[in-house]
Amino acid sequence: MPKPLQVISVEGHFFGGSDITKDRFGNYWFAGRKGMCRYDGKQTRIFRDPKADKEEFYTKARASVDGKVWFKTSRGYSLSYFDPKRQQIVRIPDSASVIKNYLTKYGSTFLYPDKKGIVWIGLQEIGLLRFDPATNDVKRITNRKINVNGITEDDFGHLWLATNQGVQQYDPVSGKFTIFLHDPLNDESLSDNHTHSVNLRKNGDLWIGFQNMVNILSPKTGKVKRIPLHSFPEYNTVINVVHDQTGNDYLAHGFIVYRYNDREGLLRMDLTPSGRYALAMMVDEKNRLWVGNAKFVRVYDLNQLQRTQSFHPLSITVNGSILKDNTENYSYTRDEKGVPVITLQENDNIVIYSAPAAPAKLYEYKQLLSGTEDAGLTFSTVNNRVTYTDMEAGNYTFITYNRLDSNRWEEAGSLKIIVITPLWKRWWAIALYVFLAGIIVFFVSKEWQKRRKLRKELRRREQETEVLQRVDEMKTHFFANLTHEFRTPLTLILNAAEQLEHSAPELTDRERIKSIQRNTHQLLRLINEMLDLTKKDAGKLEVIETIGDPIQQLSQLVRAFEGVAAKKQLTLAFKAPESGHDYLFDQDKIEKIVYNLLSNAIKFTPEAGKVTLEANITPEHILVIKVNDTGIGVAPEHLPHIFNRFYQADASFTKQYAGTGIGLALVKELVEMMGGTIKAESILNLGSSFRAQIPLKIATLKNASAGERSFEIHPSSLPSASDGHISVQHSTAAPLILVIEDNEELRSFLVDSLRLSYQVKAAGNGKEGIDLALEYIPDVVITDVMMPLVDGYDVIKTLKNDERTSHVPIIVLSAKSSFDSKLKGLEFGADEYMSKPFSLPELTVRVHNMLSIRQKLALKITGAESEESPKTNSLPQVLIEKERIFLQKIKNIVLENLSDETFEIETLAEKANMSRSQLYRKIQALTNQTTSQFIHKIRLERAHELLKQGNLNVTQVAYEVGYSSQSYFSKMYQEHFGYSPKKAKV
Repeated sequence: MPKPLQVISVEGHFFGGSDITKDRFGNYWFAGRKGMCRYDGKQTRIFRDPKADKEEFYTKARASVDGKVWFKTSRGYSLSYFDPKRQQIVRIPDSASVIKNYLTKYGSTFLYPDKKGIVWIGLQEIGLLRFDPATNDVKRITNRKINVNGITEDDFGHLWLATNQGVQQYDPVSGKFTIFLHDPLNDESLSDNHTHSVNLRKNGDLWIGFQNMVNILSPKTGKVKRIPLHSFPEYNTVINVVHDQTGNDYLAHGFIVYRYNDREGLLRMDLTPSGRYALAMMVDEKNRLWVGNAKFVRVYDLNQLQRTQSFHPLSITVNGSILKDNTENYSYTRDEKGVPVITLQENDNIVIYSAPAAPAKLYEYKQLLSGTEDAGLTFSTVNNRVTYTDMEAGNYTFITYNRLDSNRWEEAGSLKIIVITPLWKRWWAIALYVFLAGIIVFFVSKEWQKRRKLRKELRRREQETEVLQRVDEMKTHFFANLTHEFRTPLTLILNAAEQLEHSAPELTDRERIKSIQRNTHQLLRLINEMLDLTKKDAGKLEVIETIGDPIQQLSQLVRAFEGVAAKKQLTLAFKAPESGHDYLFDQDKIEKIVYNLLSNAIKFTPEAGKVTLEANITPEHILVIKVNDTGIGVAPEHLPHIFNRFYQADASFTKQYAGTGIGLALVKELVEMMGGTIKAESILNLGSSFRAQIPLKIATLKNASAGERSFEIHPSSLPSASDGHISVQHSTAAPLILVIEDNEELRSFLVDSLRLSYQVKAAGNGKEGIDLALEYIPDVVITDVMMPLVDGYDVIKTLKNDERTSHVPIIVLSAKSSFDSKLKGLEFGADEYMSKPFSLPELTVRVHNMLSIRQKLALKITGAESEESPKTNSLPQVLIEKERIFLQKIKNIVLENLSDETFEIETLAEKANMSRSQLYRKIQALTNQTTSQFIHKIRLERAHELLKQGNLNVTQVAYEVGYSSQSYFSKMYQEHFGYSPKKAKV
């Protein structure tokens, strides 16, 4: 195959049409699957009728003298053209007569614009139509049933028609038809009456196309020359015939392009790749041949085109597939001499179809494959097929010879075959195999050693696992025994508390005894839950069923929470229909499930909220328990984990609600143990809903009529609960203690214990504690560490860094008793760190000591005690210096306003950025003086300095330091220094 001048292709476009045409503007048009492709010599562009059926594609393209290009689609039900002015495809309206009365009924088979611009349309059954695009007039020319398959026009303006009733000539002027038919007795007549195409030769003769046959018809004599064609693949029809400037004709027939002239006859041209149909052809004014197949349009220069070999392959099949395009494994190219070269892989099977270029000339041929023991095959047909299987790697040449005489043969064509040695058979691959084998042996040896060690390690771990299992069993047994041992002292505590409750005369004592009982019950409940989990893990927790009414039990459980709900001002509701039956169920486990669900709901529901328990028993005897609350809800990312053991959505020091993370885990395990299910739904800040379903066994039928058991306990019907802020009034001279503790009972206990000796204020969280501390400036702060909103560390940091409270001693009470926790608290600035549980007498002593230390601090700051005093040497120098700076700041403010007799405490507090009470408590704590006494002291000490200087008299000094009354000044001076100002003057 010679090298083409250019190869035209469009990504994703299929050149499926049988026409290539050129318009009067020099554009080339190729019919195809996705539309009409226009090529202007540089680039391609696809045009398509937007109204066309997606299943249709273009098969014909014919340029008209007016610059339009007319198109035919595969179905032939429409008619369209390209308008060069509008640069788009224009569709003849469906309402036009040519469409409505003809094309939609019969379908067009061919169209041909003549030299006058008239479009002639061939149809099935009704023959030929004349269509005038200028007026849209249409006229049927043939008046009998006939199929028109092809149309062309000769130099005299006559139309030639290829029909299923021979070849017919039509004169548009006279309207006369001349018909040429097949005559079985005349070899110079048409080969068949069923003709497929008609094309004009340069000399005026006509090419008539058949299946595997062409005829040359002479209009002058009416004689026909029949030319048989070899078809590959079989049974192809000649559609396109074009001629060049030298009188050669080119025929497209299957995979083959033929050249014909009267001198040489028919010659096969090697112009199409293996396995590609030649679908369309055209010769332009430059004598270039355009050949189109499904994927490409190739352009050849006919002035330089020469036949490369007299015998060449038609098609090559590799492993059952026709070789069409080059791939990674196969290629079909040409060398510099034009000899075809095929590249294959080892063990491929190849089938070569080949034929001589001049099929009309019969020779005796022989074909063989050089490089093998092939003796060759001699034949005399116009084509041949040779098969070679399991090709070995190497270079081969497939040669065709034709016999010149009995002893002489001439090479007619050749095909080079290169069979590539696979990568795995090359020398470097073999060397690599040896190298890899060595590596494999090495690593197999290492792996064997490794596995040997692993087996030893596995045996060791198995032994360790057995030991750990025994230890775990011992720990479980120990834990179970320990929890049992806890129950005995707790039982004694509970009984002793009950006896004390009956004998205690004081209300306060009875409240404390109730606190003992509540906390003992809580501790016992936690121990029972941990014991249940231990039994569950050991497989010893069993379901023990008793007969009872589950609805009645649920009602009693809800009422047991009235007191807890009252403290938080919650509405507590219960709603359930009467069961009408007694059931077999585990009452103890139901109680634990409901207790934990209600406890959680109440715990996480803020004041004025609502907790509801709804229950019902389905006809399938499933107990459905639904607990709803209007609480804080659970974030979506935490919701899937809330049933995990020890999981807490908020594990920080500032979590607002305490818990162990055991309750919900126990609930889920108990529900599933009884064959039920539980799920939770929650919306953050709106509330949560827990739904448990537990199967029951019916025991007996009650006589009571079915009804509904429901009640709702509102906060108004319950005693109001107090908030976390507690204030206990006491003598104003008593020191003020601030207690910050989130546990309500512990907070109340501390307040009750301290209020006998001190003024006490209390807060339920760190934020509230900071606000109270800054407002009242306490003498001592007692704080917990793990609290809602703000933890104890932040409380310490805030108060120690605030000028108003930096002097206040802070005692930390915390359940975090590790050395690191204590060290962290002291680093933040805590003065004392006590671990829970703590001793109240010890706490009282530490409070007293803190107050004594602050007295020492006052003496140290004011200089009332000597620097060497052993009582004050233990005080931190940084603390002393910090408070001296504060007092100096206050003193400077007073000195700046010394002569202003209207200067008051409120003004001083405002300039110090404090309230009057804050300033009062700060100065009193540091100096043991009131604010007024402190101001008078500054004024009098300044007056003493002025009197010693001797420049002013007593009256002038009094006015200078802010006293408008000399007598009042003298009185204050006398009280402070012990002698009169006049004596100081002297």
